[in-house]
Amino acid sequence: MSRRTNIGEYCGRVNLYGLIKLCDETQYNRHQDRLRKRNKALIATLFLTGASVEEVLGLRKDNFDFDDSEAQSRNAFVVKDMRLFGYKKPKLVFRTFPIFKDDPLVEYLRDWLLEVDYYLFSGQSKGRPLSRQTVFGIIKKLRKHLKFEIVPKWFPQQRMLYFARELGWSKYHIQQYFKMEVFPNISGDKESWRNLLYIHRKQRARESTEKLIFPNAVLERLPPEVIKTVKGVMLNYHNEYPRFCFGGMRTALIDAIRIRFKEDKKERKLYDAEGNEYGLPKLIELAKQERYISRNLANYLRRQVKVFGDISLHDYMPDLQKEEVPAIFTQLRMALARMYPEEKSK
Repeated sequence: MSRRTNIGEYCGRVNLYGLIKLCDETQYNRHQDRLRKRNKALIATLFLTGASVEEVLGLRKDNFDFDDSEAQSRNAFVVKDMRLFGYKKPKLVFRTFPIFKDDPLVEYLRDWLLEVDYYLFSGQSKGRPLSRQTVFGIIKKLRKHLKFEIVPKWFPQQRMLYFARELGWSKYHIQQYFKMEVFPNISGDKESWRNLLYIHRKQRARESTEKLIFPNAVLERLPPEVIKTVKGVMLNYHNEYPRFCFGGMRTALIDAIRIRFKEDKKERKLYDAEGNEYGLPKLIELAKQERYISRNLANYLRRQVKVFGDISLHDYMPDLQKEEVPAIFTQLRMALARMYPEEKSK
């Protein structure tokens, strides 16, 4: 089968996570752990920003604003004044936009930001960013293992297709997200990006009122017990029995963690010194430590005490309302997809 496919095809989140995992297979003679961490952050940033390689390499640490109060209220942070390339001088074109923290790829970007001082991706020459040639070299190494081709405009295309396919954004909303602010030639509202905070949530809310979504391609990778439970959750939600979704989502996560640890011959970690299995909050923490799920996903799941709290401590509330189910189910779906990636099912 040819690796080359239409750039307009959406590769899916699983392939994006697979691309991140391939970074761990890249070999370096020196500073291997740090360079692998950098490569993961690079791939994540290219997708999260939907920017070109040149635009990402121009990013500095101070382009990222995690303190904007309005963005924080919508669980987002802001990329400020990212310069866009491809425009004739002296026109300077900048883009300011939010990134939502519930995306698991944010973890790789935030971890890397803790290690940089000026440029997000610095080169060997002091005070200079990484070169385009180095980035293309990194991507070339990764794409040897892929069934699709990565070309220069692949990441912006994938970001747009993600908004369209997974979030259901309209063409207008996607254009708004990639809207630029031009200085000084064209006047524009510098604060227009704030509207995007509400577009994202409105679209998610509208989608959640219709049905629970679990792609078959992901569902088929899960263990049979988990598949049966997930289908039960979806059926109960469709038949207006949201309170039964509580136990189903909880059972699906417990079984998924148990089976993954058993497959990797690590099931002893799930029990304390007396042989008692840990409660679900502890299981989630262990899954995070083994990198089966991301830190952001683990934190989200632990906060949902109505579903994933410790029954022995009675810190859960089974009176789950229907409107609460879709958001939690979406995060559960992301956790299961990450625990059972495509390459593991083969």
